[in-house]
Amino acid sequence: MGGRIAAAAVALVLLTPAGCGDDGRQQVERYIADVNAIQAELREPLTAVAQGNREFSAKGSDPVAVERRLRRSEETLRGLGDEVAALSTPVAAAPLRKALLALVGAEAELAAEVTALARYLPALRVALDPLQPASEALIGKLDSAATRQEQRSAILAYRIRVKVSLVRLQALEPPPALLPSHRAQETTLVRIDAAAAAFSSAILENDREAIPGLVARFANAGRAARSVSAQKVQIAAIKAYNARVRRIQTLASRVGVERRRLQTELG
Repeated sequence: MGGRIAAAAVALVLLTPAGCGDDGRQQVERYIADVNAIQAELREPLTAVAQGNREFSAKGSDPVAVERRLRRSEETLRGLGDEVAALSTPVAAAPLRKALLALVGAEAELAAEVTALARYLPALRVALDPLQPASEALIGKLDSAATRQEQRSAILAYRIRVKVSLVRLQALEPPPALLPSHRAQETTLVRIDAAAAAFSSAILENDREAIPGLVARFANAGRAARSVSAQKVQIAAIKAYNARVRRIQTLASRVGVERRRLQTELG
């Protein structure tokens, strides 16, 4: 996934001045030289973004260090975008300038998204990873429980685990692309806790009529719990990342189109 950004996002093709005359040619040549210098500076932060995207997904990586490097890359990209915006631009190169600004802006947005993911996903794993073993432990305890009190104690322990995960989840700030997935996981945890509470109450009251339906509801909640995982959110993050890379590829193509147009007009 990271390799494509290194290929696509650095697609600010080195521009060569076309044949044109006098002062207009000199202005375009100067503009192209300035753009080429900025393009050369883009390579390092873009490569760092691609590398950081691979690293924060890997086990054993240092999320704090990765996030720090990504934040520096994002700041560098935004600074280079400001440099493009500040360049003295010949009238003929205005469409090229617009395309360049859109491309560098998209690259900075990608860096910001990867930075946010590097901060969010490790914390998400801390919140959600304990749920699966807790669910498995609950099933074992309910199967072996000899009394209603033992059943209720097992459910209470599980509810505590769910509530801890929910509190941690609610404290996180997901990247915009992952907000729907984040909220869906919050909703799932709330429903799991509600189903567990209703089941526990029915056991306490020995409500034989309600218990079968609540058992089914709780079983469905248990299946939902297995769908709550950081891995699923990471899959959504990959899709969002890939969509941004495709947009960068499109913008890079526009830069090439404007370059060729400029060369044709001034040739």
